[in-house]
Amino acid sequence: MIQRIQTVYLLVGAIVCVLPFLIGFAPLEDGTPQWVFTMRSALYLLTAVLGIIAILLYSRRPTQRSLIFWTEMVASLTLIVSAGSLILYGVGGAGVASVFDSWPATLTIVVPAVALLFYRLARRGVDKDIKLIKSVDRLRD
Repeated sequence: MIQRIQTVYLLVGAIVCVLPFLIGFAPLEDGTPQWVFTMRSALYLLTAVLGIIAILLYSRRPTQRSLIFWTEMVASLTLIVSAGSLILYGVGGAGVASVFDSWPATLTIVVPAVALLFYRLARRGVDKDIKLIKSVDRLRD
């Protein structure tokens, strides 16, 4: 399971998605609806959980590849929601001008992008494994 590099990529992607819970999310305005916080947290957790489940599917590569694809889609949605909520509701009421002045705000936007990168690398590794297995099966026949 750990011999494959995509397992490491999936694990790093899942750990990166948990970072905002350990460090803290970017603070938004006081008038921000509660559903923004809930949705953002749920998407981060869903992305991390899907990454862990994909690690456990190491013996079923086509299933793992499709799950990683959907994990990439959820990570993309997380990036859109995180960036959108920071731009729409601002950081401490300052709006777009100070989104990148705050460390948690920058982290909240960068984390899904980094996770998306690692999930993409993992899917590429799974694709290489599938291709290698097909070529070995072709030689064996």
